[in-house]
Amino acid sequence: MVSDYAAVADILNADVCVELNGKIIVNMSTVAPTENLKIKALVEQHGGQFAEASVSGSVVPATNGTLLILFGGNAEVLQPLQGVFDVLGQRTFHFGEVGKGSGAKLVLNSLLGVFGEAYAEAMLMGGQFGIDLTASLRLSAIRQ
Repeated sequence: MVSDYAAVADILNADVCVELNGKIIVNMSTVAPTENLKIKALVEQHGGQFAEASVSGSVVPATNGTLLILFGGNAEVLQPLQGVFDVLGQRTFHFGEVGKGSGAKLVLNSLLGVFGEAYAEAMLMGGQFGIDLTASLRLSAIRQ
């Protein structure tokens, strides 16, 4: 799990690629589905197997082992990885082939962004109505 596609490409350099035969490479980074397909092609070209396993969650779920694992790849590849995923997360969702797990992650990120924007707009509107936003925020925290 690294910052971006460039970091993944840097890790999978020529020295590493010669060692991929028979190994499973899992990208847990948040990258585009097309980028994971490029990584898959590179790994398979060198005799390895590839899967993507983006996660939903941040520091607290990672610390608690309650991340959601968004898996894309063959079920045969998922099986030996499931024990590791069970330590990292509370549930693994298998979306199908490579590209679909990272696609699901981008969909979730989009939804979270829209929810955040809607929340900010609602708070702004409340302020325009003269509503005490501190009370509104406390009510919001209680409902969660």
